[in-house]
Amino acid sequence: MILGVGAFNASEKVRYFTDLTATSSQSWTLDSTVDLTGDFELHWESVDTLDPVSDGARIFGSSASSEDLVKLFDTGHIAVKINNFNRTIGTTGLDRTIFNKWSVTRTISPNVLEVFLNSVSQGTITTSTSSFTLDQLGSGAGLGFKEGILGNVKIYDAGTLIHSWSIDEANPAAIVDSVAGNNGTGANLSGTDAALYRNNHGKWTIV
Repeated sequence: MILGVGAFNASEKVRYFTDLTATSSQSWTLDSTVDLTGDFELHWESVDTLDPVSDGARIFGSSASSEDLVKLFDTGHIAVKINNFNRTIGTTGLDRTIFNKWSVTRTISPNVLEVFLNSVSQGTITTSTSSFTLDQLGSGAGLGFKEGILGNVKIYDAGTLIHSWSIDEANPAAIVDSVAGNNGTGANLSGTDAALYRNNHGKWTIV
């Protein structure tokens, strides 16, 4: 597989990537629930392969319910549901063959939700000011499993980085939170699901 560098650090020479398969119900469940009560930012980088199972691959979710989630539709729209209050923002310029850099921000005052794709704002919309709770990456409540590579996931609470998962493990059955130790356990994941890539003149290729 050859992939454009996109958002991933062009100076990074070698690293592992896990290519999630939706039909195998692959995802990660965190050791502890993350509860975001105020302003927050969700960041991730991914290859956004079309989901063969459902129209709505979840990037963040909760194992307990479908009331809190972030998911990407096949149309390129991003849906953010907070305490069962669902808001959707359309995107432009999504290339599903390269690494894309995404972020979702929520501010309480003023009450605004904003989505960024490769550092370009895709729009703003009002949203819920309730708590946003998550404990899964790549799915939520056993639904909407992500297809494709997911990495460099970060969560900021009121501007402070509180969690970071690079997902650079040779065996993605366990992933490490380098900031707070809120590690993730993989579902249906093993060493065969990760591959070592090298950045070769602006393209990531399997070693």
